[in-house]
Amino acid sequence: QPPDVVDDCSAELFELRCLLDDARDAISEESGQSRFKTCTRCGQKFDEYTKGGCKNHRTYYMGGTILEGRWVCCRQQARDSPGCNSCDHIDVTRVFTQDPSYGTWTWVPS
Repeated sequence: QPPDVVDDCSAELFELRCLLDDARDAISEESGQSRFKTCTRCGQKFDEYTKGGCKNHRTYYMGGTILEGRWVCCRQQARDSPGCNSCDHIDVTRVFTQDPSYGTWTWVPS
């Protein structure tokens, strides 16, 4: 009985990925803009073509005056703590905003 043939295409995928990265670098150079941006949520450098890699909070931050403050979704106490929900990186300015009708806080945009 002949052995099973395994078609490992990882070398081909690596080569294609390198070509794609080179093309993106060339586009960035021609446009005069940096290819990598800094995420305003986590501080990491990211490529706008890559999805995922960051985290945010699904809900709101509560407390901080009489009660010890915490994120309702994951109970982390620091208002700038890493999130618990996977999401894409962002590069827009974020503001920690209070909802006066409930007294809760959240980052806008999340």
